[in-house]
Formats: sequence, C-alpha cells, structure tokens
Amino acid sequence: MDIRFRKIRSILLAILLLNWIVAFVKIIYGHAVQSIAICADGLHSFSDGASNLVGLTGIWVASRPKDKDHPYGHKKYETFAAIIIAIILFLISYNIIRNGIDRFLHPAVSNIDMASFIIMLATVAVNTAVYLYEKSRALALSSDILLADAEHTKSDILVSISVICALIAVPHIKFGVG
Repeated sequence: MDIRFRKIRSILLAILLLNWIVAFVKIIYGHAVQSIAICADGLHSFSDGASNLVGLTGIWVASRPKDKDHPYGHKKYETFAAIIIAIILFLISYNIIRNGIDRFLHPAVSNIDMASFIIMLATVAVNTAVYLYEKSRALALSSDILLADAEHTKSDILVSISVICALIAVPHIKFGVG
C-alpha cells in the first residue's frame, strides 16, 4: 500500500473513532432525556462511522497494485466506495425525515435541559473540526472517499443544527444543568 492510501486509511480510522464517540454520546443522552431528535442525530452520526468503514474497504481494494485485469490500477474502487457513501447518506436522510414526520404526527414530551444544548453544541464543534480537516486532506490527497465522507460529516453538522433549533422550539425547557 503506497503512502497516499496509508494516509487516507489513518485519517478514516481516526474519524471513525470520533464519529462513534459522538454517536454514542448523542444516542445515550437522547434516550436519557427521551428526545427522538437527539437519538436520530446520534444514529446519523453512527452512519458516518459506517461510511468510514465503507471508505476503509474502498481504500483497501483501491490500493491493490496494477494487474492483468486492471492495467490502470484499482482507483475506480475508491470512487465506487464514494458512491456507496452517497447512497448511505440518502438512506439516512430518508429515515430522519420519516422519523420527523412520525414524531410530528405523534408528539411526545422530552426532558430537555441546558445539558442537551451543551452536548449538541459540543458535537457540532467536533464535527465541524472533522469536516474542515477531512475536506482539506481530501483536496490535498485527491481522495474521492475523503471528500464524500467530509460531505457526509457536513450533513451531520446540518442535522445537529436542526436538532438544536428543534430543542429551542420545545416549550418546557429546564434551564439548569442536569
């Protein structure tokens, strides 16, 4: 595996770890305060980790040397993995919209407090840093996988911001930590 693929792999592994930490924090806290919005956002963050796994697989295949059947190498598999990441993003978006409509039709009271905002703002900060880093590395390494994954992370930022807006709209917020 050449140096470019090793760099991409190490970036994806680091981002996978960050994505799963963010996902678990959101899912656990979302269940604790009974917020479907925070839980759905956590699932979306978990899908970022799934995209990282797809990217790691794509990089592994793309890094194979030229052979008789692939005289120009296997880079097209990196692009193919980027397309799979886009499909995952579409499926997650559909699921979030479906859950939002369901919650709109069947409202439930959540136990939102200031800690909810702190957690959501912290995860937006982490994801923004991940997005900026990953996009800069994608451009520097000319990596379709990193670019697609960065865009997936950007969608996570937008979803988290929409969750924060939804939390603001909740009429019964307890302004105190815990």
